Parts: sequence; structure tokens; C-alpha cells
Amino acid sequence: MGSVSVEGLNLSAGCPGNVVVGAITTSRGTVDYSLVNTTNSEALVSSLVELIDSQGNSTTDSQTFIQVGAGGSQRIEHVLNLVASYDQPGDVTVTAKLTITGAVNLSDSTFCTFVVNE
Repeated sequence: MGSVSVEGLNLSAGCPGNVVVGAITTSRGTVDYSLVNTTNSEALVSSLVELIDSQGNSTTDSQTFIQVGAGGSQRIEHVLNLVASYDQPGDVTVTAKLTITGAVNLSDSTFCTFVVNE
């Protein structure tokens, strides 16, 4: 019979170090995984990766209709950079979220936190 699965998932959110109010800074999200199809027919999958901070800044990367051949596998990689500046001091949380739909469904996320100083 077989199935379609996600294997070797690596999901990370990287926050900047010292950040001061008004400075432009970059947070980074990376996601990589393999889609493995052990069925006898082609499988279609779509993926969405979001990098979102607690101040409302965001960026996304998506791939639709990823074809994974019968008995095959495909490695997928996403790298996102969220460039932002913050006008208030305080804690900022950055969340990297992966959503996969289609022949296999998966949702996962991770986060990091940094402080904006005056």
C-alpha cells in the first residue's frame, strides 16, 4: 500500500543578538525536510513557511503542487529573512512555522526571543 511522509525535518528560528530601538535587524528562519512517497502513484504536496514576529512583521515562502514520484523522495529547503526595525524597547518573539498539505498533512513551529534595548 505505502504512504507519503515527511522525514528529516529541521526547523529553526534564529534571532539577532544586541538590538537597539530604531536599528534595522534580521531574523532568520530555516526549514528543510524530505518528502518520501512509498506509494505506487505520484503524490502532490503544498508547503507554506511563515516567519512572524510578535510586533506584526512577517514574511512567507510557499511551494504549491510539489510532485513526488511513485517510490521517490524529494528534499525541500526554505530560508527566510525577516528584516525589521523596532520603535519600542522590549521582548520580541520570532516564530518559524511550517504547514504542509496534500498527500501528507503536517504543521510544526519553533521560536526564538530577543530584547530590543533603548
